[in-house]
Amino acid sequence: MIRKKQTIWLMTMLSLIAVLSIYYLTTPESDLTASVLDPVGVKEEAKKNADKVSVDTNEAADPVFAELRMQLNDNRSKMKEDLQEVVATTTFSEEERSNAYTQMQALTDVSSTENTLETLIKAEGYSDALVRIEDQNIRVTIKSEKDSPAAANEIIRLVTKELGRYEPVSVEFQKK
Repeated sequence: MIRKKQTIWLMTMLSLIAVLSIYYLTTPESDLTASVLDPVGVKEEAKKNADKVSVDTNEAADPVFAELRMQLNDNRSKMKEDLQEVVATTTFSEEERSNAYTQMQALTDVSSTENTLETLIKAEGYSDALVRIEDQNIRVTIKSEKDSPAAANEIIRLVTKELGRYEPVSVEFQKK
């Protein structure tokens, strides 16, 4: 009974994360930043500069990055479903179920870390970033006009600082 409640709770949290991720991906970045800082000013600015706001919203969502994020989320959701079946099935040993539960938690942690790193990179002034953590390798793809070794080193330092440990990080720049 307790495992069933834990499974339901976990599924609810994963669903909430998925809904919030979709909302975050589909909401224009410029509107999010402006509404947090000045909710009244956003409406006034939108009325004054309606054309400019529509241009910004089209640039904020990169369809290539969004597609890659969706594929990554779909793959992880499938893996989590498979692991949840192992956890919920009594035919597996306690050790196997425990390992499956640990792997589910690890997938959730990886997704959370990727989202955090993407947010930190965007806060550095880049228009979009895609972070993928696979095994012990971290691949960062950034949508930006500037693509210098110094910028790549700064991203690597940011990732290493956030993780609190060194992991191999590769940085790739994609032109706007």
